[in-house]
Amino acid sequence: MSSPTLYVMAGEPGVGKGFVATVICDERDAAHYEADRIRKETVVPEMGRESPQYDREESANTYSTMYELARETLSNGRSAVLDATFNLEMGRDAAEEIADDLDVSLQIVRVTCDDGVVRKRIQERNGVSDADVDVYETIKENFEEITRPHITVDNSGSVDETRNAVVTQL
Repeated sequence: MSSPTLYVMAGEPGVGKGFVATVICDERDAAHYEADRIRKETVVPEMGRESPQYDREESANTYSTMYELARETLSNGRSAVLDATFNLEMGRDAAEEIADDLDVSLQIVRVTCDDGVVRKRIQERNGVSDADVDVYETIKENFEEITRPHITVDNSGSVDETRNAVVTQL
């Protein structure tokens, strides 16, 4: 059995991080921790809120919960995928600290997609994410460059093309 890996999805809303995360989970038998789902199903109720506010406290609690879940999973010998924008370097730093603490591999996956495809996906999706085109544009404008080693997956093409790109680079 190979040592577990902490996979960190990074990308704007609508680029297809969730799909790429699912491919990694299938290929590596990893646990999938999706920020939008954790926010709505765990953090918001724990904070006594009826719906997400997307403020700093709520976001910090969401990421903290994801990190705790990943730490537990990795400690038990299983890989974990953190699925969120990770648009800020400090979030990626926190993930790297977990990997270092547990002596496991860290793999950052920068998911990209053509702008027109993203806008169409956001308008058509019915998933757990509340991010609209305005949120996409804001995060895109403020996305901090990834300065550490990472792989990039362009999710503009077909499902098979993206799946093959992920599997090839893992």
